[in-house]
Amino acid sequence: MPDTLDYMILGYIVAFTLLGLLIGSIVWRYRSCAKTEALLDQLEASEQTSAASTSSSPASSTATNAVPSR
Repeated sequence: MPDTLDYMILGYIVAFTLLGLLIGSIVWRYRSCAKTEALLDQLEASEQTSAASTSSSPASSTATNAVPSR
């Protein structure tokens, strides 16, 4: 019977390395999405506060919401 223990160990090393890379990729993408979500929330909050300050003058709000005609 051939000695294949070395190949089995190498196979496990490759499999666990790929599994570790997959898990690391998922964690990295999750953190990236969380940062992007936080940035979007921050931009939305700043947009709402700036919209609230410009809503006191109705002429400027209608000018910004106007759709250009073709």
